[in-house]
Amino acid sequence: MKVGMRSMGTLLAVLVLSSAFLSMQTAAGEEASERPLKIGVVNLREVYINYDKTKDGQARIQIMQQTVREGDQRRAAELQELRAKLEEFEEGSEERRRLMEEGQKKAAEWRSFQQNAIKLIDENISEVTRNLYGDIADTIRQYAQEHDYDLILKADVMGEEPLQQMELLLRINQRSVLYYKDSFGLTDVILDLVNKRYHAEKAEEAPAEEPAPAEEKATEEKPAEEPAPPAEEPAEEKPAEETGEGQGD
Repeated sequence: MKVGMRSMGTLLAVLVLSSAFLSMQTAAGEEASERPLKIGVVNLREVYINYDKTKDGQARIQIMQQTVREGDQRRAAELQELRAKLEEFEEGSEERRRLMEEGQKKAAEWRSFQQNAIKLIDENISEVTRNLYGDIADTIRQYAQEHDYDLILKADVMGEEPLQQMELLLRINQRSVLYYKDSFGLTDVILDLVNKRYHAEKAEEAPAEEPAPAEEKATEEKPAEEPAPPAEEPAEEKPAEETGEGQGD
């Protein structure tokens, strides 16, 4: 009989604890269901285009492309000059053969230069794009965590610029959100944050540049004047020619 009473007491304690646990779960679930999802939308393309780091990266790529164009022009001019020289020598001459070999070598170097330049530029574009997207994604994630967002969606405005069919289809397929209220928009907030973060990093990394002395500036701006030619030495005076005067008879 004592064992039965103890079992009943244990069972009642378990039921009470179970009931309390279920009540707590129900209250937590009701509280969570009462809180609506906090959702934001970012126009990733607009942030990417107007990100100051994007503009700086594009400027560096343009400098590289300009360097490649100048290299192409220089090598093209060298080959053109060699072709012109070939016409000065007869077929089968040793000098003509030497110039043809030199031209073939320069043409091979030019092709290698173009291939390496294209590869280098493509790698830099990929690296810049990857870093830019990483910066923007990190900023969005940090902002969402700090402001208790449940979901951040990517939107893309089609714009009014004319597009080719394939580009238009690609843009349509990439769109994630077709409509959202302005109150969900976070594009301006994220753009402001990434630009502030970028400029703060630039300020920390950039070494303080000391202004160049005025004398050095003048040297850089004006080429050094050539020294004046040495003054001509005065002509030597010739001794007076001896004459018959004063000679003895």
